[in-house]
Amino acid sequence: MVGKIREPEVKHITITGRIIPLDNDSYMELVLLAHRFRKLLNDSCHLIAESIVGIARNTVQ
Repeated sequence: MVGKIREPEVKHITITGRIIPLDNDSYMELVLLAHRFRKLLNDSCHLIAESIVGIARNTVQ
């Protein structure tokens, strides 16, 4: 008997290595992508902290 084929569940991936841009435009696109990723990650961490601890982003303690 043949059962169903199980699909692997991927929760995250890790990429290691070096990216070498072909030209200046490619370099600028990579810099923008890295900047957006860092901002998104920072904002996500702040949202998680706000929901867990209840700290607002712009409060001074």
